[in-house]
Amino acid sequence: MVTFSKLQTPILRDQVTQAIRDAILTGDLKPGDKVDQRTLESQFGVSRIPIREGLRQLEEQGVVRTYPHRGTFVTQLSREDALDLMYIRIGLEQAALKLVWKRGRAPALVTELETLMSRKSAGIETEPSVQRLSVEINDAFHATIVKMADSPHLSRIWTAFDCFMLWTVSFLRMLQGPMDLNTLLDDIQEHVRVVQTFRQGDLDTALRTIDAHVQRGHAILIEQFPSREGLQDQSEPSR
Repeated sequence: MVTFSKLQTPILRDQVTQAIRDAILTGDLKPGDKVDQRTLESQFGVSRIPIREGLRQLEEQGVVRTYPHRGTFVTQLSREDALDLMYIRIGLEQAALKLVWKRGRAPALVTELETLMSRKSAGIETEPSVQRLSVEINDAFHATIVKMADSPHLSRIWTAFDCFMLWTVSFLRMLQGPMDLNTLLDDIQEHVRVVQTFRQGDLDTALRTIDAHVQRGHAILIEQFPSREGLQDQSEPSR
C-alpha cells in the first residue's frame, strides 16, 4: 500500500487530488487497488471533506470508481478502453494543431516545446525517478500543444480527459517494465523529432506526425491489456 506524507500547507481539494493522481500515474496505486478514505485522512492529516471531494473529481475523470458499501478503487482498463482513449487523444491533439496553424501560432508552439524539452532534459541527472520524469515530460509536452491552440472549449475537454489519458500512458509504460535512463533519453529524442516536423510549418505533416507519435507509444502495448470480456467484473472489485 502506498504511503502518503502529511501535507504541511492548508489542504485544498486540488492538493489531495494531485497527490492521489501522482500515485496512480507513477504506479504506486495500480488498477484494482482500493483507495481507502480513512487511510488517506490519517496519512494526509486532513478531514474527510477534501478527501471525498478529491476522489469525486478523480471519479468524474474516470480514474477511480466508487461502489456502495465497498469503497473506492482504481479503475481497471480493458483493451477496448485503452484503444478508445488513444483515438480520442489523437483527435483532440489534431484539433489543437489545426487551431494553432489557423491562428498563426505554429512558430510560437515550436518555441514553447523546444524550451520545454531543453528545461526537462537539463534536469535528468538530478531527477530521482526516471518514471516520474517521463510522465512529467509527456504530460507537459501534449498539454502545451492544447494550450497553444488558445481554445477554452478544447482546454475544458482536454482537462476532463487529461488524467485518464495520462494514466493510460503511465500504465502502458509500466507494462514495459522499469524505465532506465537510456529509455528516457530515447523518449526525449522522440519528442524532439516531433518538434522538428512541426518546425517545417506544414499542417498535414504535423497531423500525420502526432498521429504516428501517439500510436507508436500505444499500439503494441495495448494488446497487453485484458479484453473487456476477460477483465474482472468491476461491479465486484477485489477486497
